[in-house]
Amino acid sequence: MTEPDLPLPPPPPSSPAPARRGVSPLLALMIVATLLGAGVAVYGGWTALFGYHRVAVRASGMGPTLPQGMIAYRSADGVELHRGDIIVFDFGSYPGADRSGRVIERIIGLGGDTLTCCDQQNRIKVNGKPVAEEYLHLPPEEGKDQMAFTAQVPPGTVFVAGDHRNNSFDSRIISTESGAGAIPVSEVYGVVVAAGNPVTARALTPTTAFTDAGLPGAPLADSGYATARWLFLGGAVVFLAGFVGFLVVITRSARKRRLAKVIP
Repeated sequence: MTEPDLPLPPPPPSSPAPARRGVSPLLALMIVATLLGAGVAVYGGWTALFGYHRVAVRASGMGPTLPQGMIAYRSADGVELHRGDIIVFDFGSYPGADRSGRVIERIIGLGGDTLTCCDQQNRIKVNGKPVAEEYLHLPPEEGKDQMAFTAQVPPGTVFVAGDHRNNSFDSRIISTESGAGAIPVSEVYGVVVAAGNPVTARALTPTTAFTDAGLPGAPLADSGYATARWLFLGGAVVFLAGFVGFLVVITRSARKRRLAKVIP
């Protein structure tokens, strides 16, 4: 006789697997906002503080285009200079200069250009083309007529003048000396792109005076310094909102878990 098949005993009860706690969509959103805001704020702050150079303007032949105060300039390394650019250089770069100090002037001629002043409408002429410089400051008490000069700009140099045209020591004053009063390109520190400190920065609008006269090469346009302020402020706001939201979501989740343990 064979033994009857007996049913197998039921398996022992197993303890339920602990439920996995996933990250809620709201919490994930707060984390992303915190990280994104921090990244944008750091980028904006770094750009404003280290991406550009700053120098204080105390007395300048560039008024009122550049009032007294802080200006920001972009390094000239790798930047092609154009007529109309406002540049920073050392006074010692002028031919025969006997002193030093930062100077800020506008380029009105490049190497190879022939400049004369002035035509019957009181305009400078670059390579025979009259240039209507809308930014000039010519107060009546200083004389409305610009100083007469003629210059042949040597290669590798730039010829500069102040916007406060009759109250500026610049290339025109020493245009009859060796080098025609021009500044070597290699000695230009940078191109001015904004006026004001990182909080009040105002991007400069490039002049179209030279391109309107038919001369090639538009001045440098760079709003990065002024934009960096808004990136920093906007990023800081997003970071703060995301971080506060992160704390709120975490606090509420912890409270819900504590209540779930208390209620049977």
